[in-house]
Amino acid sequence: MKTVAACFFALMIGACATTSTLPAYNPQFTYTPPQEAKPGAAQVTIALVAPSYAQDAPWTGLAPWTTFSNDLSSDFNELLAARGFLVKGPFGAYEQMVFPDKQGSDLVLVPTLSVTVDLQNVSRAQTEIISGNVRMKGDAVLTGRVDFVLMESLTGTRMWTKNVPLGPKSVQWTMSQWLPKNAQFNPAVVYQDQGFVNALGPVLEGFYTDILENAWTYLNPDELKLVKTQSLPVRKRAAGA
Repeated sequence: MKTVAACFFALMIGACATTSTLPAYNPQFTYTPPQEAKPGAAQVTIALVAPSYAQDAPWTGLAPWTTFSNDLSSDFNELLAARGFLVKGPFGAYEQMVFPDKQGSDLVLVPTLSVTVDLQNVSRAQTEIISGNVRMKGDAVLTGRVDFVLMESLTGTRMWTKNVPLGPKSVQWTMSQWLPKNAQFNPAVVYQDQGFVNALGPVLEGFYTDILENAWTYLNPDELKLVKTQSLPVRKRAAGA
C-alpha cells in the first residue's frame, strides 16, 4: 500500500511518468550459408573490412544498429569461408591493415551501409490527465542500401562494386516513455525509446537477410577469380615490377 501511495504522489509531480515497462524486442540477426565449399577452393584470399555506416547518424551508435553491423561482420566472415575463399580479418578499416595483411591478400572487401530513418506524422498518442505528460507516436520510413566494394589489396584500387537497395519500409511506432508536457520534440529521444526500437526490429531483420542473400549471389567464386586476375597488373605496378 505504501508503494502504491508513493507512486501516486510521484505521478502527481511527474516523477513516475518516464518509467518504461515495455518488454524489449531483441532482433535475431542470423544467416546460414546455403552450402559450404572446401576451405580455399576459390583460390582467392579476401581481407574483410568490418561493415560500417557511411553516415554518422544519431542512431548508428545505438542498439539495435550496433548489433546489426557487428553481426553482419561475423556472418560475412562465415559466408566468405563457405564460398571457398580464404579470409583475413575482419579489420576496422583498410587503413588499419598492416603490410603483411595486404601482401597476403588478393582482394579487400568493404561493405558499407547507408540508411536513413525519416520520422513522419508525429503526434500525441496519449496525455496523462494529472501531470499533462505525453507519449508520442508516428511513422518511420527506413530507406538505404549496402555497397560491396572489392579493392586490390596493396594499393586500395577499386576493382568491383555492387549494391543492394534496402526499403523503403514504413513502420508505426509509439513511445514507451512519457515526456514532459512542455518538452520540445527531440528525435534523438525517439531513437533510444524501447517502443521505437521494438517497431524497427522486424524491418532490420528483413534488411539483414536481404543483404546476406544478395552477398552470397554477388560474391561468386568464378567472378572473383576474374577480378583477382584483373587486379594483377595493378599489383605488379605497385610492386615496381
